[in-house]
Amino acid sequence: ENPGSFRVYPNPAKNSVYIQPENYHSDAITITLLNTSGKIIHQKKYDSSDNIEFPFNVNGVDPGIYFIRVHNNTLSNTKKIVIE
Repeated sequence: ENPGSFRVYPNPAKNSVYIQPENYHSDAITITLLNTSGKIIHQKKYDSSDNIEFPFNVNGVDPGIYFIRVHNNTLSNTKKIVIE
């Protein structure tokens, strides 16, 4: 098991995705949308103390292949996502 794993759905996405991080036990996590060149398209910080699922808006992002990175002070993981 990857200690920084997370689930992202739906994939492919249209307007928003939902992130379910696992083992991110901290006060805050940051979710970042990156293009294939590594440029940050959108980034948002969340208080993770009460939530197990985080909505992330991708409305208005051009269709294509992107990466979602979830990280806090100690854990980080990245997954590919398709935006339609």
